[in-house]
Amino acid sequence: MMPRILLDPGLPVPLYRQVVEAVRAGIASGELPAGAELPGVRELATSLRINYHTVARAWQELEAAGLVERQRGGPFRVADGGRDDAALAALREGLRALAATALSHGLQPAEMAGWWAEALTDAERRLTPHPGAEE
Repeated sequence: MMPRILLDPGLPVPLYRQVVEAVRAGIASGELPAGAELPGVRELATSLRINYHTVARAWQELEAAGLVERQRGGPFRVADGGRDDAALAALREGLRALAATALSHGLQPAEMAGWWAEALTDAERRLTPHPGAEE
């Protein structure tokens, strides 16, 4: 099942990018498991009330990143092993830079670990559906 995609045209982020990030989040959280069928371009564009080309661009970007795939004439599906290795490498490098900056400001590893645990808990809380929440 496709996660709900909430678009905000008021953001400086293009709509296609918001679609991409919503699908990436669904894959990362496990809400979109490998092999999950994604809606067609026209179907999603209609349901989101956006241009067909906006969704097509999002699907193309996700396919180029190796997160989704399509058999000739078939629907897009979440790719097996749908991990975005380039994004994960950038994330790892960003964490290294953040750790170096924190250490240069005198933070201790135990304090940084506490902040990291808190950030993970907050992120998990935001990504986990709440019982009784609207579907």
